[in-house]
Amino acid sequence: MESLSRRHHKGVFDDFTAAVAERCLPTDMISNAIILSQSALWKHRMIRSPSTSRKAEVTPPPEGRLVAIEWHILEHILELHRALLEVGRDELKVPPPKDAPGDDLAQYITAAFRRTLPAHRIASKWMRANAKYLMPDHEFDAYQATKHTEGVEISRNMEYQYSRSSTSTRQFWRSYAEFMTSLSSKFPVARLPSFTAPLEEDIEMRGFLPLKNLMGTVLEPVGEGEKSLAGPQQAQEVHPNDWQLMRIADLLNDAKELVAIQV
Repeated sequence: MESLSRRHHKGVFDDFTAAVAERCLPTDMISNAIILSQSALWKHRMIRSPSTSRKAEVTPPPEGRLVAIEWHILEHILELHRALLEVGRDELKVPPPKDAPGDDLAQYITAAFRRTLPAHRIASKWMRANAKYLMPDHEFDAYQATKHTEGVEISRNMEYQYSRSSTSTRQFWRSYAEFMTSLSSKFPVARLPSFTAPLEEDIEMRGFLPLKNLMGTVLEPVGEGEKSLAGPQQAQEVHPNDWQLMRIADLLNDAKELVAIQV
């Protein structure tokens, strides 16, 4: 199963990357792929401890196997997100139309990149909501646990955040850094509109537990010292291009929050 899982996993990443880049998937389907992967990990973590109601004759998997399963689900999330990051990084290299106004930032948002922005926000909010969970080296822990079940004990150099063998984890963070660097260079924060109203994905993701309420509620200033909940009707008053720029501004803000985490 380990061998099959690796091959299948790479096939999913390659296919998803190609489908997103070639605009084969609608916006909602891209977002749903991210949402389902997040849901799978949430469910696994909730039921990881065997329930007392399970039949006595059912033997739970060994702890090492549960750790490996959890890593594979997490790796799937990271790889789907990495597909979006790498497609976005490449799309940001595409020059705007020759007749586009030089001061119009929306002209740098290609059709393929536009489709991914709601999914980018959902993935980004998940990273913020689960930042502490993401910090340990789950990839090495799964490798260590698997080796333990085989009677082999291994350890890693604690001087580094991630083991040299944790290639998927390190590759994900490298792609994230490259994408955010390109995004911030192409879209200066000072020129982006303020994010003051929930967008379509905010409305749809309200109450989605893996995001821990980081998505769906935006407070809007209404007077000195006062704030109120911004409603969906206010987002409708914004030009569609500004919706995309608001999403980008929110992505950059999430990156800023992640960078501020000490580890």
